[in-house]
Amino acid sequence: MKNLIFLSSLVLAASLFVTAASGSGGSGRRGLSDVGWEPIKNLSDPHVLEIAKFAVNENNKNSHTNLTLYKVESGETTISVGALYRLIIVVGVGNVYGVLAEYEATVLEKSSGNFELLSFKWIRP
Repeated sequence: MKNLIFLSSLVLAASLFVTAASGSGGSGRRGLSDVGWEPIKNLSDPHVLEIAKFAVNENNKNSHTNLTLYKVESGETTISVGALYRLIIVVGVGNVYGVLAEYEATVLEKSSGNFELLSFKWIRP
């Protein structure tokens, strides 16, 4: 009997969670674009530059590329499970600033100094 009550409670909690996640109207799926993003006012802030450098270095490690951070073009942030940063960064290709490309990097800061690269997408040369 205790197992039946426990399972019933579990099913009820799961259905309430699904209902709450779906909200009113819409598909019930939320993506990063649905979160309330705020523009980053100081793009030369050392913390923002640290996040941008992390994104480039992590991408270099994962993709075996040789990109170098040139500057942070724009950015926005929001608070979710941690702080999310979406940065448009300009990089030099192969340590040469004469060949520049733009990327959009999305980084999650779980705790101070603990970052996770969520995406790193090429925008244009």
